Amino acid sequence: MGDRVLNGLRGSLIITGTVLLGGCLLVLIDSMVFQASLAHRLAAYGPWGEQATRAAIARTNRLEAERSGLVGRIEIPRIKLSAMVLEGVSGHALQRGVGRVPGTAFPGEPGNIGLAGHRDTYFRRLSDVRPGDHIRLVTPGGAFTYEAESLLVVDPARVDVLAKGRANLTLVTCFPFAWVGPAPRRFVVLARETDGKSRDRAAEVRHEDRFGGTRRGIDVSASAPGRPGPAE
Repeated sequence: MGDRVLNGLRGSLIITGTVLLGGCLLVLIDSMVFQASLAHRLAAYGPWGEQATRAAIARTNRLEAERSGLVGRIEIPRIKLSAMVLEGVSGHALQRGVGRVPGTAFPGEPGNIGLAGHRDTYFRRLSDVRPGDHIRLVTPGGAFTYEAESLLVVDPARVDVLAKGRANLTLVTCFPFAWVGPAPRRFVVLARETDGKSRDRAAEVRHEDRFGGTRRGIDVSASAPGRPGPAE
């Protein structure tokens, strides 16, 4: 009887593991196919030479996002980050790529563009980002260049980091990067649009603690691996 129970338990565990592995594989394949599909669609718009007016660029980007979900592609060359950006930040959307946060600007519009991604997939390399890094956002209407200015670690309730006027581009992911389970905080990159040329100037790095204080000169990306804690 004991052997029969053990064999049954072993079989159940094998089946469960196979189902879970198969589900993960399907998610991976779906995201790869979707990323390739968006990349192909974006390539049909290029190359970008003399760009149209900002209003025309923004209109093109909005229409394409409504039509196919494509927003563009984000690139941070120094840390070798490149991912397709799609509309929305639902669980399904963030499985497929980086998502544009609803309510924030579209590329070409005045205001702040908010992009969110998972720390263990498309935004995994954000742990290595530094102030001064150049960020490129290629969209159906044209290409935009930004420079990372500030790195913040904040509580999830700090939606003010997406406010208009604070930055031209804000990248958000969970923090600490090595945390097991749902991470308790958010890692934020604030960037300003540039003309594409290198600007040699000091960039402030700030770490905001959970009480809202600011400590200057602490490179939070250097501590990004964090201290792994218990799963929540």
